[in-house]
Amino acid sequence: MTERAVRGNSGAPRLGERGVLVLLLVLSALPMVLLAVLRYRFALPSGDEPHYLIISQALVEHHSLDVQRIYDSAGYVAFHPTPIDPHTAPGPAGRPLPLHAVGGPVLWLVPFALAGRAGVMAFMIVISLAIVANVFRLARVLGVERRTAFGVGLAFAVGTPILTYSSMSFVDPIGALVCVYALRLLHEERLRIRDLLLVSAGLGVLPWVHGRFLLFPPLFLAFLLLRLRREGVPRGHVLAALGPAVLLVLALEAYNLAVWHTAALAPNQLHAGAVPFQHNPLPALAGIALDPDAGVLPHYPIFLLVVPGILLATGRRWRGLHLHVAAAVLPYTLIVCSFPAWDGAWSPPARFLAVVLPLLSGYVALALQRGPHPLVGLAAAAAAGYAGVRTMLAVFAPDDGFTAGAAERATDLPAYLAWAVAALAVAVMATRTLSAGPGRRA
Repeated sequence: MTERAVRGNSGAPRLGERGVLVLLLVLSALPMVLLAVLRYRFALPSGDEPHYLIISQALVEHHSLDVQRIYDSAGYVAFHPTPIDPHTAPGPAGRPLPLHAVGGPVLWLVPFALAGRAGVMAFMIVISLAIVANVFRLARVLGVERRTAFGVGLAFAVGTPILTYSSMSFVDPIGALVCVYALRLLHEERLRIRDLLLVSAGLGVLPWVHGRFLLFPPLFLAFLLLRLRREGVPRGHVLAALGPAVLLVLALEAYNLAVWHTAALAPNQLHAGAVPFQHNPLPALAGIALDPDAGVLPHYPIFLLVVPGILLATGRRWRGLHLHVAAAVLPYTLIVCSFPAWDGAWSPPARFLAVVLPLLSGYVALALQRGPHPLVGLAAAAAAGYAGVRTMLAVFAPDDGFTAGAAERATDLPAYLAWAVAALAVAVMATRTLSAGPGRRA
């Protein structure tokens, strides 16, 4: 018990802020560790997962990016005993180089060297718990009471893609952590030098992790610099916000020039033709939200509370939140919807959107804080529990919870309409809650 602990009306000790956060992380770790154990025993890495691990293996065993040697010798059998097709892109003089960015494999290189796939799983659980901690803290800095912020953190740990990807070697949780941390800092009362250095380093790492994340560093850095200028802080704060990010992006440029012989920031994606704006993004918007196999709402219905949260967050106080979230979520969503495989190709549901979904946690927290009816909390708990159970059971499905082909098949119109009606109904109920007035809490 910390010195900040206080006593309730009954005289029993009550946890302080740090104690609540520790309890949240312990409870969140339980399903993540259980899911990791199940996956390690019953499911092979699939989709892009083994190829990220092979990059780490090449770095550990050959101290190079010559992943083709691993593919040719089947050196990946320790974590994937069946043959897999190489994921490479043609580099200079036709030399095969990794199709995927090296940022994730470098970040988890030490855990992989120590414990292989299990080490990467442990690393990703730590990343996922850090996302949960920032979801909790974001709710608190938005003025949400501690109990509600705790519930939202736990609901996101269990009932969103945070759990789904918590023990997989996809890099999307890394992007999600940096983005939600940056959003949280924008709403903190005070920006410390160490926070600015850390968020700048995180934003600078994102282009190393995946080309899809190129939008976020300039966006969040611009918001941070605008706030620093408005507050008239010393020049050291500005240097802390810019320095690590600029150095890391320059290092990426040097890497690309040395390895790929180009100044493009995502040459592996360009050489493979995996670039955005190949399709009209508007038709995929409905699918990425409502598709029964790959959409967000059918798998993670807790996000039905996002629209109520937006409707309940009126007034000048929330303009900054609306601007920051919309500037990150909307263009990123349009970009990924313009890919031919907007559903993430061969992966579990909502992989592309897993990066930005934690940014919506503030709206869920506001909906639960200001919605006066207890059934709102029960519905949120049921939605999170449903998603968590579904994620756990997916390990035992023949495809291990992976989906494919949603971007290529005809629209499942009845399912789309059902989820659209559900979302509209929740929004209407939120509007009635908003107009009720006295029942709301600030």
